[in-house]
Amino acid sequence: MTPAAIKSRPILFSGPMVRAILDGRKSQTRRIVKNGGPCAVDPRFHPAEDVARELAQDLRSLAKRCPYGAPGDELFVREAFASFDNVGQPVKPSDATYVVMRDGTQVYRDGVIVPRLAEYAPGASDHIKWRPSIFLPRWASRLTLVVKSVRVERLGAITRDDAIAEGFPGTFGTEELEGLTPADEYIVAFRAMNKLAADADPWVWVIEFERKQGGAA
Repeated sequence: MTPAAIKSRPILFSGPMVRAILDGRKSQTRRIVKNGGPCAVDPRFHPAEDVARELAQDLRSLAKRCPYGAPGDELFVREAFASFDNVGQPVKPSDATYVVMRDGTQVYRDGVIVPRLAEYAPGASDHIKWRPSIFLPRWASRLTLVVKSVRVERLGAITRDDAIAEGFPGTFGTEELEGLTPADEYIVAFRAMNKLAADADPWVWVIEFERKQGGAA
């Protein structure tokens, strides 16, 4: 039997999240389940064991419909960038010879990746026009992730170990998050990034991944 073809899908990450992946601190990501979560079974009219069984089945079914793929699929990371031609002039992404990421890494259309410098002069990137991550071409992605597992749970169900696998604590390092547990720090940051209410507890896809070998460090 011929194995199923590996599917490749884009996924967006902010700069701090990309750095956490590159540093080896991040191996999970959570994304809001659009259009609600599992179908609710009213516990007033059904035995508790039936409610639990139906919920478990719905969660497994929902995980299989994750738009970010299934175990074995690949995710190519999109991040903010600027695009240039072969003489260093800004051009549209479709005309680019290479792109530059916010941390200074350069990715060339022929596959060459030039790592970021340890330091940059003050104001070195002030003139650069950064483009939103959604427009990063596939060839310019410096990171490919392989999906290991997918599940669905409430945001508030995150454990300390899972929060650490998300790159917390310390991914953002803001005073607002100091003194919180890794799980609480992640929840606060997630709600802020997704513009959610302070008590929001949405259903989320939990995608566990590993970084495919190769690419920038």
